[in-house]
Amino acid sequence: MPPDESQSPSIFLQELKDQLQRYVAIKKGLDTKANSLITTTGIISIIFVGFGTFIITETSSGEDVWLVLLGVVLIFEVSITVLAIKSASDAYKARKYRQPIVYNMFFDRKNNRINEEMVRHFMVAKPDSLYENLIREYIACIKSHQQQNNMQVKDIERAQKIFYVALSSIPIFVGLAVFSGIVFG
Repeated sequence: MPPDESQSPSIFLQELKDQLQRYVAIKKGLDTKANSLITTTGIISIIFVGFGTFIITETSSGEDVWLVLLGVVLIFEVSITVLAIKSASDAYKARKYRQPIVYNMFFDRKNNRINEEMVRHFMVAKPDSLYENLIREYIACIKSHQQQNNMQVKDIERAQKIFYVALSSIPIFVGLAVFSGIVFG
């Protein structure tokens, strides 16, 4: 048996709450992805800097051209990984998400005490009016979360693209080292 019409606002409000929770869960997943990207990029950068520095300092080649090329590729890779870390950090940064009810609306700003008038306003509000306001607030929160999550996705995608460019410089560096005879010469 379908619910009667009087239950519609309650059912709708619950669905909005559930949807907001899904956006919060998406945000947590995006935070995890951004954090993993920061960690991975940092580790790869450190390993490559160590490897690259070792190759350059241990070179037996007397050709400065190869050393300069290797140095340029190393500096390029480090610069790009720093940019990738910065971009991933932008994705991981704290964002302002709208909330349906915020605590500060229940406090007097001057003396930081509970605003009894505001509390009373909510306690005596007609259920229909309260549901209507909460529904509007949840809809606004869902929109806010979706917009912030979309911005975070763009930051992560940018960081991933930059990271891939940084990774592509590693085989270039190794290829130059091998070709020049520095490593296996």
